[in-house]
Amino acid sequence: MVQFKCSECDMPAEWMYIDEITPQLVPLCDKHMKEILMMEGEVNVEFFNIENVEGWLQAINHLLKFREQKYLTLLKEFSKLKEKIGDK
Repeated sequence: MVQFKCSECDMPAEWMYIDEITPQLVPLCDKHMKEILMMEGEVNVEFFNIENVEGWLQAINHLLKFREQKYLTLLKEFSKLKEKIGDK
């Protein structure tokens, strides 16, 4: 099994945090995961036990699908706007 190191220190990672701002998977040790939870609040943070590979992969797939749908919606709106501008 692959051993992940915490992205903040050299300790073994126990958690996989999904940072939606950057967006990336961030392996964290218990100490740094607790710091994220204190800063962000447990409700606003998506994280998984490092061994729950299926869980964090499903979460990433869901995030990618959501972004794809958002992109397609914006593309449709842009096309409609472009048509309106072209009609004038």
